[in-house]
Amino acid sequence: MQNSNWYKNHWSLKKHLNAAWTKNTEHQVTVLENMLQLKPNANILDLACGFGRHSLEFSRRGYRVTGVDLCREFVDFASQQAKQERLEASFIRSDVRNFNSNEKFDIVLSLFDGAIGYLESQFEDQKIFNTVKRNLKQDGVHLAHILNQKFYSKKCPFHEEVSVCGSTTYNFYLWDEVNNTLIHSGYTEKKKLNSQVDPSLQGEASHYRLYSVNEISKMLDVAGLELTKVKPAFCKNSVHALQSPELIILSKVK
Repeated sequence: MQNSNWYKNHWSLKKHLNAAWTKNTEHQVTVLENMLQLKPNANILDLACGFGRHSLEFSRRGYRVTGVDLCREFVDFASQQAKQERLEASFIRSDVRNFNSNEKFDIVLSLFDGAIGYLESQFEDQKIFNTVKRNLKQDGVHLAHILNQKFYSKKCPFHEEVSVCGSTTYNFYLWDEVNNTLIHSGYTEKKKLNSQVDPSLQGEASHYRLYSVNEISKMLDVAGLELTKVKPAFCKNSVHALQSPELIILSKVK
């Protein structure tokens, strides 16, 4: 059984910096810019920012960005990149549940789950939304990018390979119906996938608690936020939101 605080030691530059899913950052930021209709010099908070790939790209486009992550290695890497490029971006090592800024933000981002569903319990995940509320301007927008529970609960088990810029990531997915948990394992390399291999043996498995849109709406409400829109995330083809593997959920202060 996975340790309940697995997320504290799971993340590293060695494992994640060159993963295929990190290669579409510029396109993703363009989509988010258009979706949020960002004003020049908007102040953005990126919660669970990882090694800063979205934060840095937003900063390159003239936005003021603060990235927060628990992983010291990620924060040090992002800070160094910002310094080298002379960007208006700062990175802070903190547990997102406890983060509190002296200023409020126009936009708060929870991208690529933003740690939602990674924590020890729903009670702990709720604290992420509480952090959003504490740090969001009254007229600001929160954008959460999450995996779609409905999609994965129906499609699992399955595997896929994602190839971008010469890097191929093999992903394996199982579904724990009792706990509404996605079990994911995978690895990045150039070796051809053996589709007969047991997914449970492919690398270190991670367990993500996936929430339904209704559950997310209730957690937002508890935090003092209101869900305003649900959209498919980064889809090239037109698709109904609830049929998409990933969702973008927009909310505002009530």
